[in-house]
Amino acid sequence: MMLRSRKSALTQILNNRQLTTLIQPIVDLSSVLPMGYEALIRGPAGNLHSAGSLFKCASNYGLLKVLEAACLENAMAAARQIPIDKKVFINTNPSLMAEISGIKRDLSLIDSFPGRIVFEITEHVKVQDFMHVSRTCKMLKERGFLIAIDDVGSGYDRLRSVAELRPDFIKIDRPIVSGAAVDEQYQAIVKHLVALGAEIKCSVIAEGIETAYELAMMKKLGVTLGQGFFFSRPVQLKEIQKGADNFCQAKGL
Repeated sequence: MMLRSRKSALTQILNNRQLTTLIQPIVDLSSVLPMGYEALIRGPAGNLHSAGSLFKCASNYGLLKVLEAACLENAMAAARQIPIDKKVFINTNPSLMAEISGIKRDLSLIDSFPGRIVFEITEHVKVQDFMHVSRTCKMLKERGFLIAIDDVGSGYDRLRSVAELRPDFIKIDRPIVSGAAVDEQYQAIVKHLVALGAEIKCSVIAEGIETAYELAMMKKLGVTLGQGFFFSRPVQLKEIQKGADNFCQAKGL
């Protein structure tokens, strides 16, 4: 795809509503059953299929706000199709949320069950104004919504986000999870993050669990929640019941 055509391709995707939301379970490691699901955006087949390529293109051509609004709309629609006893993690850039047209209307559609909606602060855009982001998160939490910080352990900014934004969940970065399977130094990091979670009263989720050994190690280190290909790859909404919810039976656990 020619670089100058990428903007028109993304604009077409947005105008034609060609974004799809996939769902990946977040499981209780003791029961290996889903406690919730993360909504993950995908574009149509091609160079703009992955979330990373979509957001990079949007950033390059000034379309971040439009893309964020479309992703939010898709995720809200997915949330309304997921059982109300499961939490729904929605990736978001809080620096833009307050400016997105229609955000209050969209949130009002799920205000009846705000405690099941977790706004997950992602790495798409580095947080530049912690005061502004903190105000946005405070507004959401006052309405009953929950906050998660993604990729904790990947750098100072993520740890600062934990300190400034007071999340309900922190997600341990995938390289730390895989490193802890073979290295005591990484295990020590996980232990410290678990202790941090207990101290600030937030739940800890291990991202990217891919093997039974990684699962066993996370449980040994005190992590109670996890996500990754070992449990399920991202799937269509219609696959939830026959896929993730039957994981224990399928794995013989």
